[in-house]
Amino acid sequence: ETEDIERGLLGTLHELNAEEIMKNADGMMSNAQAREKLVSRLKDTCLDFILKVLPAIHIEQVTGNDRGCDWEINNINFSDFSFRKENVQISLGDPNDLTGDLLKLSATGIG
Repeated sequence: ETEDIERGLLGTLHELNAEEIMKNADGMMSNAQAREKLVSRLKDTCLDFILKVLPAIHIEQVTGNDRGCDWEINNINFSDFSFRKENVQISLGDPNDLTGDLLKLSATGIG
């Protein structure tokens, strides 16, 4: 299953045409519709990947100690993880700023 996920991710990355994105970058900066189209495509790609990977993740046990209190979480399973595309926000950073985030993804209403 891991190989299928990896193959799918690599296939999606190969479908992205970096040359085309760079060629249209100026237009995206001044054209809200072109920018929205890029963000929507990035969002779809990220969400597809996340929704394929998360169900495969299973964590048996996590333990820790916080302020003198021992804690333990068992049988963490993401197979029922879900969210709506409308509740996911993508922020694009400045590609010239090497200290900042280039792509930031956040979500609300995770179920």
